[in-house]
Amino acid sequence: MYNKKGISLMVLIVTIIIAIILAVAVTVTLDNGIKNSRVNSFIYEISTIEDAVKSYYTMNNELPSDDSFKDKSANEAVSDYSLSIDEMKENGDENSTFFLVDTKKIDAESEIQKSVDKTKKFICAYPSFNVYSSKGISVNGKKYYSITENLDDLINRSGTETSNNTSEISFESRSKFKC
Repeated sequence: MYNKKGISLMVLIVTIIIAIILAVAVTVTLDNGIKNSRVNSFIYEISTIEDAVKSYYTMNNELPSDDSFKDKSANEAVSDYSLSIDEMKENGDENSTFFLVDTKKIDAESEIQKSVDKTKKFICAYPSFNVYSSKGISVNGKKYYSITENLDDLINRSGTETSNNTSEISFESRSKFKC
């Protein structure tokens, strides 16, 4: 009779396979979590700027614009800041007038000081007040510059809608400011 001591090769292989499966699952989950966090942060940032611009306009009866980029067409905004004309069409802004948001003018009116990257430029469509980020965000190989229905679909498919309250601000629920 043999006295077996130690682990058999089969048990070792099964253990390694289970460890690999768990490692892949954790990696995929973390990657999705990071991507969802970036998307939610982008949506929050754009929504914060939109709300501050609307508030500034309501209180001061003027646009919080930087005079260096004012009253541009959609094509000029696209060429100056590499924005997406398709995204502007999706948001209904292809015939809007665009202006560069002067974030210094709207800082006192909102939480922008704490939440928004000051190196970014924000371009706003008038009269819809849809805001576009000059840097945008890349998700699954596609670049987004504003809150769009496609970006909203990514959030809904990934299931972050219930796990993070920033995704409550969606394309469908984004209020349109009427003058």
